[in-house]
Amino acid sequence: MVSPQLGPSTVVTSHQPTNAEDELHKKLNEAVRQRDFQYKLVFVVTMSFETDDTDAHADSKAFSKAMKEMFNLPDANILEVVFPKDRDADSFWALHILAEIEQVKESCIGRKLLLLHFAGHGALDSSNQLLLQGNSTRFIQELPWDLVKMFLFNPYRVEHKGVLDVACILDCCYSGAFVTPNAPSDKIVEILAAADARSRTTVRKTKHIEATFTQRFIFEMRSMVANEDKAPITFPEILKRLQYRPRQPSKPSPVYSMICGDVPILLPVTSLQLPTVPHASTGPSNPLVIDSWRPQEHSVPLLSLMIQPERWSDGYIN
Repeated sequence: MVSPQLGPSTVVTSHQPTNAEDELHKKLNEAVRQRDFQYKLVFVVTMSFETDDTDAHADSKAFSKAMKEMFNLPDANILEVVFPKDRDADSFWALHILAEIEQVKESCIGRKLLLLHFAGHGALDSSNQLLLQGNSTRFIQELPWDLVKMFLFNPYRVEHKGVLDVACILDCCYSGAFVTPNAPSDKIVEILAAADARSRTTVRKTKHIEATFTQRFIFEMRSMVANEDKAPITFPEILKRLQYRPRQPSKPSPVYSMICGDVPILLPVTSLQLPTVPHASTGPSNPLVIDSWRPQEHSVPLLSLMIQPERWSDGYIN
């Protein structure tokens, strides 16, 4: 990832930290270190629409590649979802994507972390609620955000095989319209959005764009992973870096919110190599094989799904 370049005449803005903000970040970092969950499983779901015309699919691919590298994930823990042009997006979400997520959730017992990413168009409905969108066909090409949070973000949902924490990255217009009052819960749900509820993002296919929000997020996170001081990698820290980075005035400021929980998720990045996949004849009969290895200081063990789960011929889940 190349750092966004600015010409000599480009007007840029940046956010200057205050003493209060610095103190808040110190307290958050300490709280996060004290509540470093040992996740049993980490997996990625990145979504875009087949009808998208903004090169969002390329950002989706870049996101999954970066997360695989930084979290040291096997391919089976990464779901690249493309909403097909000949299916209603809401039914595809309910019948296929949620079924896939549920299968992964139920594959083991213990706390789990989902990294959920969307790149594409965003719009507001008549109630100013966020819609994730593709371009129009004779099928419904929009997914109401309420359908996402109803299943994934419900703090009162009973999860018999362990809590599912969710770290969500939204790269679309009006993505800050997700706002929901924080609910006390053992579950943690955080969202980092490209813009507030009133702002549009810079169009991807234009010569005026520096880098998409997804690309900027990946760049800042990679920079933190490579940093030798091993500072806690959390959404608030990534947000701070995004805000302090000089940017064009036309580019909206990102928005962060914690929907559930009381401290940010400590993202379990690692630089370790993937474990060797055992030969099929020597492994257990259960197709969901668990492989653990020792993490670095602020990393956690992951579940390695050694056999790809079933995919659907009528959709696009890669």
